[in-house]
Amino acid sequence: SLKVDLNDGFPGRDLAGVVKLNLHNNVTDASWMNEVLSHRLFRDAGVPAPRSAYTRVYVTVPGVHDRTYLGLYSIVENVDNRWALDRFGTKKGSIFKPVTRQLFEDLGDDWAAYRQAYDPKTPVSEEETRRVMAFCKLVSGAGDAEFAAQLPGYLDLDQFARFMAVTVYLSTMDSLLGIGEYYLVFLHPKTRRFQFIPWDLDHSFGQFPMMGSQEQRENLSLMHPWQGQNRFLERVFGTDAFRQVYLARLREFSGTLFQVERFHRQVDEVAAVIRSAVEEESKVKLGRFDAAVAEPGQ
Repeated sequence: SLKVDLNDGFPGRDLAGVVKLNLHNNVTDASWMNEVLSHRLFRDAGVPAPRSAYTRVYVTVPGVHDRTYLGLYSIVENVDNRWALDRFGTKKGSIFKPVTRQLFEDLGDDWAAYRQAYDPKTPVSEEETRRVMAFCKLVSGAGDAEFAAQLPGYLDLDQFARFMAVTVYLSTMDSLLGIGEYYLVFLHPKTRRFQFIPWDLDHSFGQFPMMGSQEQRENLSLMHPWQGQNRFLERVFGTDAFRQVYLARLREFSGTLFQVERFHRQVDEVAAVIRSAVEEESKVKLGRFDAAVAEPGQ
């Protein structure tokens, strides 16, 4: 995969307001659609998620490559302060990309103990680090009544319910549900609440072989979808306030977004657009692509 910074050497340059582009090669996805369709589903569900598209990538290196075709890539919008301004109306706030299976675990009062696990993608103020650590202490040490009472002040429950409903529907274990990576967290500067953002969805639709069988991944428990111990999810799912809004979103989406026919139409639409680019890569990849996007039973 590649990352393109349009400002590198050309200050002030952008593409439709976007400065950084992520080009994902989708080498583990024969359909090239997991990421694009999943991001679209999150957006349709009201979750702040990156926009995505497709591009053919060519490389020219004088004396080495003359417009050499690298292949079909998906373009994924970079989640940064510019993205936050578009989604939340502010460039302030902090964006984290956690790399821990024990999210919001109390590690003490020194931010240095948290920095690597939360991997900030934007500058973080002292007040924002204190907010993260305060939530960690609440998750790790508060009694059930205190936790339930204070949780809505730290976590946007409706937004998290939407995020979890789609994450569970997609059975994406390469995420908060499994390995504890490949999502982002935004700390809003005004509400001071955390919101979750999807990322790196090439293993969505249950296609992450490192976590259980295909059948297990496709039939996750709605109320306990994560693997192993996850105190943050256990505590959040254990509150009446979250369960009510989460189940409400599942019921809503089951009648609107989570429809097989809806995905069939989207697959057909995307396949018609990208098939020629896949064919340009190789006949082998085209065969895999055609098999991946065919109707069941064909």
